[in-house]
Amino acid sequence: MVLMKKFSLSILLTFLIYNMLYAQDSVTVTFRHYPTRDNVVRAFVPGTFNNWGPNSNGQISSDAPSLMTDVDSLGFYVKSFKFQVGQTAQYKFHEHYDQSGSSWQWFTDPLNPRINVHDNNNSMLTIEKVMIFEISPKNETIINNSRPQLTAGVFSREDDPILLDQSTIYLDDVLLTTFEGYYLDELNLLSIQLPELANGIHKLTINLFTQQGESVKDSTSFTVIAGEIFFFTPSCDSVFAPVKTIRWRVNMESSTLNSGTLKQLDLYPLTFNPSPNTEFSQSVSLIHGWNRYLVSVTDDRGITTESDTLKLFYVPEQKPDPRIVFEQITDKMSMTAVANDPQGEQVNFIWSNQATNPFQIQGIDGAIDQTIEFDTPSVPGDYSFKLEVTDASGNINSTVNFFTVTPDSNIIIPSIKTVPQWVKDAQIYCIFFKAFTPAGIISSAIDSLHHIKNMGFDVVWVLPVMDVEGDIDQGANVGYNIIDFYNVDPNYGTNEDFKRFVNSAHELGLRVILDVTPNHSSRSHPIALDVRAKKKFSRYYEFFQHEEIAHNTNGLGQCVSRDGIVYYCGFSDALLNWNWSDAEARQYMIDVYTHWLREYDIDGFRFDVYWGPHRRYGRQDFDRPLRSALRAAKADIMLLAETHGTGAGTELIYADQNGGVDLGYDWSLKDAIWSYPSINNLNSRLYNSGYRPGENSFFLRFLENHDEDRVVYRYNSIEKTIPVSTAIFMATGIPLLYQGQEMGMGYGMSGSKDYRARATINWKNPPARVLAPHYHKLAQIRAQFPAFRRQFEDTNLDGSINSSDKNVQQRLNASSTAIYAFARPYPDQNGIVVMNFSNQSGEFEVDLNLDYWAEFSEIFSPEKRYYLNNLYQGTSEQRTGPELEKLNIYLNPYQVAVFSLSLNEEYLDLPAIFVDVQKQPVREKPDHYELFDNYPNPFNPTTIIEYRIAEASKTELTIYNIQGQKIRTLVNSGQNAGQYRVEWDGLTDQGVRAASGLYFYKLQAKDFVDCRKMLLLR
Repeated sequence: MVLMKKFSLSILLTFLIYNMLYAQDSVTVTFRHYPTRDNVVRAFVPGTFNNWGPNSNGQISSDAPSLMTDVDSLGFYVKSFKFQVGQTAQYKFHEHYDQSGSSWQWFTDPLNPRINVHDNNNSMLTIEKVMIFEISPKNETIINNSRPQLTAGVFSREDDPILLDQSTIYLDDVLLTTFEGYYLDELNLLSIQLPELANGIHKLTINLFTQQGESVKDSTSFTVIAGEIFFFTPSCDSVFAPVKTIRWRVNMESSTLNSGTLKQLDLYPLTFNPSPNTEFSQSVSLIHGWNRYLVSVTDDRGITTESDTLKLFYVPEQKPDPRIVFEQITDKMSMTAVANDPQGEQVNFIWSNQATNPFQIQGIDGAIDQTIEFDTPSVPGDYSFKLEVTDASGNINSTVNFFTVTPDSNIIIPSIKTVPQWVKDAQIYCIFFKAFTPAGIISSAIDSLHHIKNMGFDVVWVLPVMDVEGDIDQGANVGYNIIDFYNVDPNYGTNEDFKRFVNSAHELGLRVILDVTPNHSSRSHPIALDVRAKKKFSRYYEFFQHEEIAHNTNGLGQCVSRDGIVYYCGFSDALLNWNWSDAEARQYMIDVYTHWLREYDIDGFRFDVYWGPHRRYGRQDFDRPLRSALRAAKADIMLLAETHGTGAGTELIYADQNGGVDLGYDWSLKDAIWSYPSINNLNSRLYNSGYRPGENSFFLRFLENHDEDRVVYRYNSIEKTIPVSTAIFMATGIPLLYQGQEMGMGYGMSGSKDYRARATINWKNPPARVLAPHYHKLAQIRAQFPAFRRQFEDTNLDGSINSSDKNVQQRLNASSTAIYAFARPYPDQNGIVVMNFSNQSGEFEVDLNLDYWAEFSEIFSPEKRYYLNNLYQGTSEQRTGPELEKLNIYLNPYQVAVFSLSLNEEYLDLPAIFVDVQKQPVREKPDHYELFDNYPNPFNPTTIIEYRIAEASKTELTIYNIQGQKIRTLVNSGQNAGQYRVEWDGLTDQGVRAASGLYFYKLQAKDFVDCRKMLLLR
C-alpha cells in the first residue's frame, strides 16, 4: 500500500514537471484570416496540427475543430493553437459560402510569405520563442487609404510575457509608439490605426521584447496612394508598347461633379463625365520619352481638384526592321535586304545560309551586299537565308526568309500565308524530356535524336522547357506553370544545353518546335506576383484578364482568383489568363517568342491552349499580330495550335482564312478512334468531306499524346493499334508519334493516366518488338514516297478545297467489311493502303479502279507492265493492266500492306534501329524460324505470342494445358515468310475462360517445332 502511494506520487510529480516544461517551451499562435468575399459564412484554419480540418475530399464540416471565430468589429476571423518551440506546421485557410458548407474554397495565407511550393502551396510556420506573424499591411503592397490599420500577431512563450512598454513601433524610422494601449491580450494581436500618411512609400518596423530578454524584429514596406483623385496606374520608366491603358479613381463623395479632364501634358486633353466614388480607364497613345498625365475634376461650385502626375516613359523600338525580298530572274534568284531604321541611320548587312537548307549555296555566308544573285537551285526543298542588320548606333536585328523549289522546278516565293514545304511534309515526334531518358534532362536526349531521325521523323516537338514553379515532374507539373519565359528550367539543364539540342537536331536535318503557353503565366511569375500584390496599382495590371469573357471554355469554366484574375477552373488558379487585348501585354509575349526564334534558332511553336486567347480576343488582337511578328522574325516556321482544327468555325484559326496558324488538332478524329473504331467512322473523319481550309492548312492527327491515355492501354491490345496507326500515317494531314508509342508504353501498365502517359520510357519494353518496326516502316514509307504525304489541293482553282477537288485519299471497295483500303494518287508512283481491322485471317479482294484515280505521266495502258511494290513487306512484282483491276491479298489478323504502284521496282530503305529487348537490329526479312517468349508473362487476361516464319508454309500455333491437352488453336493456315503476332485472350476453343496455371504454346511450321511455357494468373 505504501509502495503504491510512493509510485502514484512519483507519477504525479513527473506529470507536473512535464507540464511545467511544456508550458515553458510552448507558444500560443493566433491565426488571422480576412474573408475573400462578402458571402463568406464561416472560415477554418486546417493544417497539420488538426488533421487538415479534418476534411473529406476537400470539404470541411461546419463544426470541425479548425472552425475560426468571426471578430466582426475587426473584419477578420481568428483561431488560436498551442505549439512547441521548434515545431514546423503547414496550414491553409478554408471558406464556406453557404450554410451547408457545400460551396467552399481553400486558400494559401496571403500574409505569410513562407509557402511550400512542393506541397499544394501550403503556408508554413516554424515556432520560435518570440514571434511576429501575419503583418498587415503586407510587404510591398499598395494601400489606397491614407490611414491604414497596422495589425500583427505578436507571440511569446507562456512563462515569458511581452514587455508592452518596451516593445515599439517605428514609422519611417521614427518612433511612433510602444505596444501599450494597442495590444489585444485575448487575441495576442497588435492593432493600431496609423496617422494620416502622405502618398508614397512608408516603412513600419516592429520591435518585440520579453521579460526574459528575448527579442525579435520585423518590418513591412507599403505604398499609400490615396486622395480625392488618384491614379491606380503607377509611374513607370519602361513601357513596352506605344499604347497603354491607364486607370484612375475619383472619390469626392461629398461633391456634385460637373466635368472631368484627363490631361496629357504638352499634348491634348481628354474629357470624361466624372461621378463620385467611381473608377475610370482610358487607352492612351504614347510618344517617345516621358508622357505625363493629370486628372482634373471640377465640381458644381467651380472648384477644381487635381490628381498627382502620372509619368510614363516610352522608347519606341530602336532596332532596324529587316526584310528579305526575293525575285526570280530567268534562271537566277535575287534576294535584296530592306531595312527601315527608326533613327534613320545607315545600316550594314550580313548574310548566311540556314543549316537546314538542302545544300549550302556558295557566296552567301558572310556576304555584305544589299542584293545577292545566285543560280536557282535544282534540288527541291526550302531554301532559307538569314539577314542580320546593324545600324550606326550598334542596334542589331535579324530576319529569316525562304523560297521553295518544287519537284517540278517551280519557285514559290511565300506570302505570310505560305508554309514551307517541310511543314506540309512533316512527321512529328513529341518529346517530354523528363520521361524521355532515365536522366530526364536535355543533354541526355541529344544522342537519341538519331533514333528519331532513323525512324523517319523530321520534326521534334518538345514539351515546355522554360523555368516553372516547383520541380518538373511526371504528374501535373510537366512544364506549363512557367515563372520565367526566358530561361530553361534548371531541372532540365542550361540554356546552352537547349541550344546544343537544337543545333544537333539541325545537323541531322530535324526541325524543332517548342511548346509555349500564350494563354497564361504561372501565378508565381514575377509579373503575376506584382499584380497579385498590388492589384490595380500594379504597372502590369492589364497583362491579365480580370473580367469573365463569354466564350466556349471546352467545359473548363471560368473562375476568378482571390486576387481578381480570371483563370480556367479546370486548370486551377495556378495558371492565370494572359490579356492579349492589351498592347503592352501582347508585345511582352511576342518579344518572348521572337527571342526563342532568334536566340535558339528553333523552327516554330506548339501553342498550348491556343483556343483560349483565340476565343477571348479574336484574330485582331491575338492570331494576326502573333503570326505577323513571328513570321517577320523567321518565316520558315511551323505554328501548331492546340485547338479544334476541324468543324464549323474552326477554319478561322488558319492563316489561309486570315488566322494565325498552320496546324490545328483533329479532335474529331481523336474522338472517333478513342476506342477501336469502325471503318466507316474512321474513313469519314480522315476524309472530312474533302474539306480543307486552304492549301496551307493542316490537321494534326494522332493516336495518343502527353495529355491522352496510351492507345495500347485503351485498346488493351498491341495488334489493334496497327491498322489504325497505318490509316493515320498513310492518310492526309500531319501525323504525330508521342515518345514511347513505338515502344508500346502503356501496355499492361496499371496506375493513373498521367503515369502511363508520362512514365519514363522503357526502351526494352517487349511490345517494341512489334511496334517499333511497324512505326519505323510507316514513317519511312511516308518520308520516302511522296504519295503518302500528299495533301488535298485546290485542283479546280476555285479558291477553296472541298469534295469538288481531286480526291487524293480515295477509298477503295473491298470484298470484306473488315478490310479498309484507300488510294493515294501521285504521278507514276501511286500509293495503295490495305488494312485488316478484324481478328480473322484470309484472302481478300480490293477493287483498284485505277482509271478513276491513279496518275501516270502516260495514259494507263492494259499492255504495259507496272510494278506493284509491297513496301511494308519488302516484296515487288510486275503486273499488266488487266491484272491490276483487282488486288488479291492474304492478310493475317490486324495485318496491313502498303504498296506503291509504279513504273519502277521500289523497296523501302530502312536505316538500322535497335529496339527489341535483346537489342538486336530489326530483321525486315526473316532468314530463320523463331518462337519468342510471350509478353506479358505472367499475364491476365491477354498475352502476345510472336514468331517468325522463314518461308511460306503451313503454320500451326496451339495452346496446351499442363496435362498436355490441346485447349486452343490460334493459327492453322498457310502463311508467307514474315514476322507474326497473335494475341491469346485466355479462352479455350469453346469460349471457356482458362483457369490460372501453367500453359504451353507450340509452333509448328514445315520441319520447325518449338514449345514454350507461360503463366496465367487470374
